[in-house]
Amino acid sequence: MMLRTFAVATIALMTGQAMAETPAEPFALVPTNVPGMSTGYLQPQATNRLVIGTRQPEGQGSGTGTQVYDGTVSARGYWPFQLGFSGSVFDDPLGEPFLGRAQNFSLGAAGLNMKYRLVETSRYAMAIEGNVTYFRYGFDGSEKEDVVGATLSLPGTYRLTDRVFANGELGYTSLPDEIQGLPALGDRGFVALGLGWQPSDRFLFWGSAKKLFREIDDGIEGDEDTILTLGAQYALTPQLAASVFVTNGYSDTPLLDDVTAFTASDDVVYGASLSLIPSGKRFNIPRYGTKVAASDKVLTFGDGITLIGPATIGSNEARFSASYGSSGNARIEAFISPDPDFQVEFTFEDYALEDAEEFRAEAEEDVRYGVGVRYQAMAEAEGDPFSLGARVMFGRDFSAPTVGVFFAEAAVRKDLGERADVTLNPKAAVFGDEELYGAGIGLGFDLTDRVKLLSEVTFRDSGADDIYAFGLRRTFREAISAIDIYATNASGRSGIGSLVAGETQVGVTFTYQPPVSGF
Repeated sequence: MMLRTFAVATIALMTGQAMAETPAEPFALVPTNVPGMSTGYLQPQATNRLVIGTRQPEGQGSGTGTQVYDGTVSARGYWPFQLGFSGSVFDDPLGEPFLGRAQNFSLGAAGLNMKYRLVETSRYAMAIEGNVTYFRYGFDGSEKEDVVGATLSLPGTYRLTDRVFANGELGYTSLPDEIQGLPALGDRGFVALGLGWQPSDRFLFWGSAKKLFREIDDGIEGDEDTILTLGAQYALTPQLAASVFVTNGYSDTPLLDDVTAFTASDDVVYGASLSLIPSGKRFNIPRYGTKVAASDKVLTFGDGITLIGPATIGSNEARFSASYGSSGNARIEAFISPDPDFQVEFTFEDYALEDAEEFRAEAEEDVRYGVGVRYQAMAEAEGDPFSLGARVMFGRDFSAPTVGVFFAEAAVRKDLGERADVTLNPKAAVFGDEELYGAGIGLGFDLTDRVKLLSEVTFRDSGADDIYAFGLRRTFREAISAIDIYATNASGRSGIGSLVAGETQVGVTFTYQPPVSGF
C-alpha cells in the first residue's frame, strides 16, 4: 500500500499533477503574465481571459496624445496549452524626433500567441511561449511598411513560499532592422528576472528586469537596453483585476514587451490595465462579500439624464438604450455584464455642440464612439453605508480630424428614506492638453413605484456654464424597459458631452433589457 502511494505521488510529480489546493478565485493563482513579466504558469484550465491596457509617458501631454494601447484575448481548455490574439496601437509623434523625422509615427500590431506547459508542480513551472506578429510601421510622409516579427521564449517560475515566487525568462525576438530606409528595431536576445509577492488572494506586487542583447545599436530605441517594471494588481471582483505599473517597456504583448519605450524618449512610462476572467466551468464565484449581488435581485434603472449611478446591471445580462433630443443630440448605448459588479459599455453619440472654446465646433465634430467599463464597489442594499461605483471610457469621433477623449467619473448614492435618493457624480474629461472637470449632484424622488422624478446639476470648473437636467422616468418592469422624458442644456448625454453646455433640448430615451441571459 505504501509502495502504491509512493508510486502515485511520484507519477503525479513527474507529470505536473502534484498541485497544492486550488485557490477559490483565479487571481489568487500565480498569473500567466503581468506587464513586464511572463511566468512559467498557464492561465487556469477552462477559462477565457481578456486584458486591455494603456501606457502614458511622464511629461508628454496630459491628454490622449502619446499613449500606447494594447490588449490580449486568450483561451485555454482542459489541455496543456493556451492560445491567444494580441494587438497594440501607437499613432502620434515620438517623444523626440528620430534622425530628423518629427512627423507622426504609426505602429499597429496584431499577433497570434501560444504558450505550452512543459512542467508544472506545486513548487515550480516552466513553459515555452511563441508569438508571430504583423506590423504596419512608419512615419507619415512616406508609405508605411508591412512587416512581420516573431519571438520564442522559455519562462520559468519557482515558488519560494506560498506567497512569494521568483521568475526567469530566456528568449529571442526577431524584428526588422530597417524600415522606410531607417534603422528600426532589429533582432535581440533577452534574459529576464522577476519577483512576485501575493500578500492575499486579491493583491499582487511584482518587479522585473529584462536585459536586451540587440544586434543593432543605432536603431530607433537608442542605447536603452534594460527594461524595468514595478507593478501592483488588485482583484476588484473574483473575475476582474486592475493593475498599475511604471516601466520603460513599450507594450504588453508577447513580442513588443521585448522592446523599450522608444516613443517616450527617456521618460518614465505609467501604465494601467484591466484583466477579466469571466466565470465559467472552472470558476463561478458570485462575488466578494455576498453570494448574490443586489443587481441580480432587483431590476434597477440607476443612471440619470446626464449623471450616472453606481450600480451595474445584473450579471449575464445586456441592456440597450436610445435617446434623441430636439437640439439634434442622438445617442445609442449598449451595456454588457458578464459577472457581478462589472460591465462593459459601448456608446455612439452625436453631440449638439455650440461653444467651440469649450471643446470643438459643430462642423469639426462627427459621431463619436466610446468604449468603457464600470465597476460597483459598494451597494447600500447589501448593508454598505452608501453605494459607490466608477466608470472610465475612451472615445473618438469617426471622421478626420479626430480627437480622442479619456473620460472618468465616480458615483456615490445614498437613499433618503424609502422614496428619495441623492447622487454625487464627479467627472473629468481629458483631450490633447485640455482638461475639463465637473461635480454633479442629482436628486431622485419616486412619485409612485413606477414613476420617478429626476433633477440634476453639474457645476463646472473655470467659470464654464453649469449643466442642468430635469426629467420623468416611467418604468415597465414586466417588459424590463423604461422611458425617460427630459430637458437639459448639455450638448450630450454621456462622456465629455455631459460636461459641455449647448442648446437647451427636450428629449426622450427608451431603455430595454432583453429577457435572456447567456454571457
